[in-house]
Amino acid sequence: MKQFCYLNNSLIYVECNEEGDVYDYDDISNAFAKCLKDLKQSYNLSGNLLATLLDIPQQTLNLYENNKRTPNFITAMKISSAFGLNIETMIIYGLDLIDIDLKQISHFPKLDGYC
Repeated sequence: MKQFCYLNNSLIYVECNEEGDVYDYDDISNAFAKCLKDLKQSYNLSGNLLATLLDIPQQTLNLYENNKRTPNFITAMKISSAFGLNIETMIIYGLDLIDIDLKQISHFPKLDGYC
C-alpha cells in the first residue's frame, strides 16, 4: 500500500508496512538519514570525501546523516541518484521495510578512481 507524505513541502510516497502504518515527517526524515549513514559506511567513505563528491558542505552532510536537518527534495534526489538509488528506496530501507545489502543494489560512479 502506498502512503503519500510530505517531505520539505514536497509530496512523496512510501510503502506502508503490512499493518498499514502511516509514517510521519520525522519517520521519513530519520529513514533517509539512516540510509545515508549506512551507504556511507557500506562504501567506507569519509564524510569529507562524500561531501566533496556530492558537492555539498561536509557540515551539511553531517547534519543530514545525524537527522539534525533534512535535505530538500532536490538535494535528496541528488544524494540518492549519486548512489544509483531513488528516494523511495532509501526511505523504505531506512524504515526497515526491506532487508537488503545496499552495496548490491547501489553504485556510486563518482567513486570510480577513488577506491
